[in-house]
Amino acid sequence: MLKNYFVILFSLFFYSSTFAQENILCPALELIVFFDDLDNIPTASENGDGTFTLTFTQPYITDIFSNYTIYNFVKTYPGNSSNALRTFTIFHNSNNLNDDLLTDVPESILRILDSENYVSSLPTNTPIDTNIITALEGKTFDLIKYVNTSDIDICTYTYDCPLIGVPEDFELQVSFNYDMSSDIIYAVSNNPSSCGNTFSIGLKGGYPGSSYPLNNTLNLWEVTDWTATPSEYTQPCYQVENTLFSILGISCDNFYNYDNIRVEIDSETNNIRFSRVNAFFGYDAIEFTEANLISVEEHKLAQIKIFEKEGNPYLQVSKLDNKQYQVELISISGQVIKKQKFFVNNTLKIDALSYGLYFLNITSTDTNATRVIKFVKR
Repeated sequence: MLKNYFVILFSLFFYSSTFAQENILCPALELIVFFDDLDNIPTASENGDGTFTLTFTQPYITDIFSNYTIYNFVKTYPGNSSNALRTFTIFHNSNNLNDDLLTDVPESILRILDSENYVSSLPTNTPIDTNIITALEGKTFDLIKYVNTSDIDICTYTYDCPLIGVPEDFELQVSFNYDMSSDIIYAVSNNPSSCGNTFSIGLKGGYPGSSYPLNNTLNLWEVTDWTATPSEYTQPCYQVENTLFSILGISCDNFYNYDNIRVEIDSETNNIRFSRVNAFFGYDAIEFTEANLISVEEHKLAQIKIFEKEGNPYLQVSKLDNKQYQVELISISGQVIKKQKFFVNNTLKIDALSYGLYFLNITSTDTNATRVIKFVKR
């Protein structure tokens, strides 16, 4: 398989590229295709928004690709050999494209050599295990532990290497929701991570071509949204997030981990562990614990600060964390003077208030956690 060769090559250069500021989140699926006839190679046109349009001589194939987001279309190999001129890598947003091509396009026009999940024939996924759905559906988790192993770690062979805790100030929450109609579990980061990244992806059951048992496995199926922020290897968040993204299949080092995502559920704590084999003949793992959303939100509310300056018609509010809040302005007698659903530009207009003591009642629209802050209008 083509990716296996890339895995070995990547392992030789892994450490040489991790000391500069760089993106560690690159959520695009990859599909390697071969054209027997050079005339069937499409024309790639940039759209000006970071995406491409592929135009084939066969209009129906153009129509298939128009249903997906294409991030790039490049030669897979350098040089001008016959294979190099005919082999291309397509970066895209959904493995439904893979299924559509296998179903509707004959191999004499376009042949799939390798894909994100190594599958070049149908079916390309398996049903998600019901215990995974039960454990994840409608829940939010904190990322709390991770580990990276190789063949020099004895525990690698028994798959029980101890995980280490994330840095003390590290925060990353992920919410999971199951779509029964498509048999996809969506994983969405709730807020920017400690390194400033966000993602929204869809996972399906493990791909059938795996060399490992298929039960309790997932694989990346589609990418719906993300924000990538450059970070440095020296940042505490770097290694944790790079491990997470690589296991999920959305890392910029996307050849480092391979095969299906293995899912383990701790029957006592209900913690969830995702793991995946890596290029160093070991595996990487991350562990989630279900988030206490009320306490987390109360902590965030406690960070909110207000600033009132004499003569300023606006009350300044900081540490809002891009959240939506219900806001009530209450007089000392208990009368609700103003009620609104959000702060406008992190401010609240107070120029119409008389001088005196007031209370600001701030409620999270996500969890109904509430904080009351008093201030004096001067």
